[in-house]
Amino acid sequence: MAERMMERLTTVLLAHRRLVLAAWVLLIVLGGVFAAGLPGRIVPGGDAPASSQSEVVARAMANSPVPSLFVTIRVAAGTTPRQQAQLTSSVEADALRVKGVTHVSPMPDTRPAQPDGAQVTVLNISVNDGTDGTVKTAHALSQTLAHGVPNASAHVDVGGFGAYSDELTVDSQHSLERAERVGLPIVLVVLLLTFGSLWAAALPLAIALTALLIGLGGVGVASYFLPVSDLVTNAASMIGNGGHGMSRAMPLPG
Repeated sequence: MAERMMERLTTVLLAHRRLVLAAWVLLIVLGGVFAAGLPGRIVPGGDAPASSQSEVVARAMANSPVPSLFVTIRVAAGTTPRQQAQLTSSVEADALRVKGVTHVSPMPDTRPAQPDGAQVTVLNISVNDGTDGTVKTAHALSQTLAHGVPNASAHVDVGGFGAYSDELTVDSQHSLERAERVGLPIVLVVLLLTFGSLWAAALPLAIALTALLIGLGGVGVASYFLPVSDLVTNAASMIGNGGHGMSRAMPLPG
């Protein structure tokens, strides 16, 4: 039964091959258009629906002085209290300019003794949004403070759940890019050894990349109506690799 259906489908596709090819190219173009704007519509974190209890609590806490993030300022040994106070004030001012930050306050007694004599100051950071908003604010804080520290001997870090989620997302995206750079050439070599022809080896890769592009385009359309997690690119890559694996498993005609 399944074989007959596949034979009929093959016959229909071959009979209308130009129309099928045109539809395929159209889907690729549309997928590329909507996938290109996807990064700007991705929600950092994207794991907390607005109706979830955790998000309700997070948004309620956003209206309170309870800190959602913190910033640590570590200065080298030999830094005078005046220099440390000036640096702390500078970091505090930079943090307050970040969109989403509502309040910054030094944590009391935040100078624990360090083995190398360094001094540490901790700033509490309050934000005005829920879980996903905290992730976005943590990312903005990290970018701003990384370029705004005037003292080369000082080290500033952003902490808290939002900062952890942001770092996890950035690491996963970098790992995905590195895996694709390493994996695709290896896959191409394996396909060349298997099929013995560049055209035959390129076909499964073309199918996989097409599936990836169209999939990201579909997610790009959905992002106009639904919150989309920033891990969607990882999921789309796995789906594309799955399509590539299926294409390798398909027997050649004849």
